[in-house]
Amino acid sequence: MLLCKRLHPDLRIENVKLLCKRLHPDLRIENVKLLCKRLHPDLRIENVKLLCKRLHPDLRIENVKLLCKRLHPDLRIENVKLLCKRLHPDLRIENVKLLCKRLHPDLRIENVKLLCKRLHPDLRIENVNYARGFILI
Repeated sequence: MLLCKRLHPDLRIENVKLLCKRLHPDLRIENVKLLCKRLHPDLRIENVKLLCKRLHPDLRIENVKLLCKRLHPDLRIENVKLLCKRLHPDLRIENVKLLCKRLHPDLRIENVKLLCKRLHPDLRIENVNYARGFILI
């Protein structure tokens, strides 16, 4: 009960297992908080699905790791908050639009700053701009 309340004030114990299965078919209830912490230290369980939706409307939690790998082969899921910084050291601004399209078909360049903030509150757009050259795989 206490675990449920920490995850979400309205979350009932019978729904936690269902929530776990929706997030990942192999996810056990004892790993839910751990999963959240690996995505972002301040991330609550109720926001995990929201994070995925902001990255891409069809993105499931089990695909976040795959998304990271497509963006950069060395990017781990626990480093999602550093996603924009660690995409590639040669990121060009003209490729950010392509990146946006890969993340979401309707995402515009002027929304990259918003995307950065949603990934991590301290991530600045100028850290994306100053990187040079990114090849989308």
